[in-house]
Amino acid sequence: MKSIELALNECKAAVDTTPIYDVFTKLTAILEKHSFETFRIVDERLPAKSLIDTECTFIYTVKDLKPSLIQQINAINTAHKAKDRIKAIMSNGGKVMFKATENTIFNDNIIMIDSQMPSIIAQMLIGYYLEVANDCNTLTDYVNHINPLLYNKNFYCYKVKKLLVAIALGMQPTIPWNGLEEALDGYIIVKTNGDIHAYNIYNRDAFSDYLLHNTKFENSDCIKCQHAKLYEENGELLIKLNLQIRLL
Repeated sequence: MKSIELALNECKAAVDTTPIYDVFTKLTAILEKHSFETFRIVDERLPAKSLIDTECTFIYTVKDLKPSLIQQINAINTAHKAKDRIKAIMSNGGKVMFKATENTIFNDNIIMIDSQMPSIIAQMLIGYYLEVANDCNTLTDYVNHINPLLYNKNFYCYKVKKLLVAIALGMQPTIPWNGLEEALDGYIIVKTNGDIHAYNIYNRDAFSDYLLHNTKFENSDCIKCQHAKLYEENGELLIKLNLQIRLL
């Protein structure tokens, strides 16, 4: 099996000579030599890249759960223990309510998109751990359906798209964000069949649609991140859930 580095170099070389389909103009053209350097290349034939995978922990308050069940739920050690613990909390009458993000930098970054962005992501995260779905499009529909913020239902899709675009163009969880984007012209997507599609950031609709339909939530290592475990702090019962978003 060829290395990722070799495959990526081959992909870059191919961009100079392979016809590229522009999803907005519906035209096919050869990109000028080396102009791919202003695009970020995503090869769907290679292992997917994480958009968010560190320092993105959400803290929830747990209400109405019998104290006698805490140790029992924390002892769940199945292959999908994080999801099974959340299911156990809710099946036993517990309510899991978003409290805060652990990383204040990440929180400050995403509220630049919308003041309620942490709450929207937190609800999507609950949907993921309840196994409603793992893809961002379906999780957005889930939040839209329950409408926890009582907004116009187009609101959630619009805001999630803005978040994904911001992350794709340079917003990082551990670095204060000023709202500016990296100097990219867009993304070049190498499809599994070898076709190459260009998503220009100046056509935000096509670019944000691609991100919404080609990203998913993932589960992190419970032991490594110390999340999905009930604990008490200042008289409150809490649980932490980790956010990871990856390209499909």
